Amino acid sequence: MHRPPRIFAAILILIGLTLAVGGVRLVTLGGSFYYVLAGLAILASAVLLWRRDRRGSLVYGVLLAATLLWSFYEVGVDLWALAPRVLALVVIGAWFLTPWLRRSLYSPAEPPPLLGGRGTIAMLAGIVVIASVDARTEIAAPSATVLSRPSSMAHRPLSLLPSVRDDRSRS
Repeated sequence: MHRPPRIFAAILILIGLTLAVGGVRLVTLGGSFYYVLAGLAILASAVLLWRRDRRGSLVYGVLLAATLLWSFYEVGVDLWALAPRVLALVVIGAWFLTPWLRRSLYSPAEPPPLLGGRGTIAMLAGIVVIASVDARTEIAAPSATVLSRPSSMAHRPLSLLPSVRDDRSRS
């Protein structure tokens, strides 16, 4: 018989508390309730995992799906804008798929197979559609302004340089 995933649950408790407390602070400043809700969902998932309840992974999966939907709604399929919204949650979510966590939740029985069924096919089809849409997004390089200044002033920050007037604009 495998032990409950207590270390992982403890890490999730710390993450959930951080998100919930920071989210409350954000709400008091007029921000979004997302971080409060996400923190509470992660805390609920952690408590369920601590008790070896498989519903902990379900709670986390619902949070991850809701976060993905919210992120796509907010920024579309721009991967650079999606990364800060979903990357950490996806990495944590990947841990739920590891054999040692799954075995500890389903022990003494064998965990069900990860792949198979219509849900997996639908998920993979969605990933392909999103990837193909994003592949057509053009990424423009930022423009750069080159400043020239005398080599004697090269070590000084720009804010300390004297202002230069252009007398041509007066004529």
